[in-house]
Amino acid sequence: MKDLIVFDAGDLGKFLVYNIGLFDDEYDMLGFMDENADKAGGELCGLPILGIDYLQSGHADDLCMVIAISCPAIKEIIYEKLKPYNLIFPIFIASNSWLSKKVDTGYGIIICTNTSINFEWEICDFVMLNSGCYIGYNVSIVRFTT
Repeated sequence: MKDLIVFDAGDLGKFLVYNIGLFDDEYDMLGFMDENADKAGGELCGLPILGIDYLQSGHADDLCMVIAISCPAIKEIIYEKLKPYNLIFPIFIASNSWLSKKVDTGYGIIICTNTSINFEWEICDFVMLNSGCYIGYNVSIVRFTT
């Protein structure tokens, strides 16, 4: 089982924690991480909210992190701050979503429930597709897009 921290103690993060069973891999949920100092030390969904200092104290080895932020600009800023820690950014694809053959994916992707993606797609790093998306063929979605 892999250790996982959800970056951002907001609605998308809560969705992932409450519905982690929809995704293929099994994780040991360590908690949330948030830059907001007022949230650090608190609790959400029964899990602790950690500050970024958790990574600075050497806990980043083999740690999975999902950036649960919808805003592309903020998501990119957070990634740049996390990049020095050599974290693993897994792909989260809801089990009730469908991806055709010939779909290339990057890392850090979140594909929510009931999403259909047709063939010859490129989904770049840190893309988030919300529930119920239907996307045709021959498309490329650039990094950090929601």
